[in-house]
Amino acid sequence: MLGRAALDLRLVPAALAVWASVALLLAVPEAGLVLLAAGVAVVAVMLWLRRLQTSRKSSARAVLFASRALPTAVAPVLVASVGLASTWLQIRRAARHPLYAEVGGVATTRLTLASDPEMTKFGASATASVPGVPGRVPVFGDEDLLGLRRDMVVESSVAVRESTRPSLSGLQLTLRGDAEIIRDASGVTARVRQTLREVAEPLWPGADRLFPAMAIGDESRFSPADRALLNDSGLSHLSAVSGAIVALVVGAAMLAMSWVGPRVRVSVAGAVLVGFVAVVGVEPSVLRAAVTGTVGLVAILVGRAGSRWPPCLLGSSA
Repeated sequence: MLGRAALDLRLVPAALAVWASVALLLAVPEAGLVLLAAGVAVVAVMLWLRRLQTSRKSSARAVLFASRALPTAVAPVLVASVGLASTWLQIRRAARHPLYAEVGGVATTRLTLASDPEMTKFGASATASVPGVPGRVPVFGDEDLLGLRRDMVVESSVAVRESTRPSLSGLQLTLRGDAEIIRDASGVTARVRQTLREVAEPLWPGADRLFPAMAIGDESRFSPADRALLNDSGLSHLSAVSGAIVALVVGAAMLAMSWVGPRVRVSVAGAVLVGFVAVVGVEPSVLRAAVTGTVGLVAILVGRAGSRWPPCLLGSSA
């Protein structure tokens, strides 16, 4: 007889604690030290209570319950404290950057585009990395910004403003004047993306923009009307790199190498996944899909038997 397995939710409190605490810290940076001190105090109190309980002549059942319950209760606080400390340190690091002294004014800086510029209602936007500033910084500009590409290193005069959204950098930049290209985008990934754009150009209007978006998530040629059309039709997911596209890429690699052993197949599929992420870019949705694909490849490599149904759905059977 198979009994009904309990639903394992031990990781849920830790995940919720990290997400909530880091989100609160980004929204209200002043709360960082208070939250961190509260987390350390909670851990200290719980450890003291456990020591107090085990030092007394308690029953074996009470001691066993405390030993099992304590890790589940302390782990979320410890993980959240580590996340808070690292996030707070990065926020403080960004606050000491020279660009912070130029908030409200204009400065000259060098930046590396982290994404292809996209057309907006008021010009164009992209994300970039600035030396010494943690995270990505939103960059805005006119239509000239659309002539730049991801991985380009440029130097330009920028208007420095505080970010309108919670972020590690806390800044947003608006290009002023022409940007001087210090280093052009190069390498295999840049050539792949450029070749894909050139292949799509002879296609009929619409397909020339949708094909790169569906293949590698390149929406640089999308207009605001294109995005509105996809959103209104419920097809915006076609241009988003998600788990489905990663599954197709990894599955195609596994199928192509079906004539060799599982270790070689998994190795080739893993290399293809790394190359795909390098071409597409390390966007949050891409990273989530890549981590999920990696877990699937590791599961295939380990080869442990599993059930097609979650344990919480298994009822008793003969």
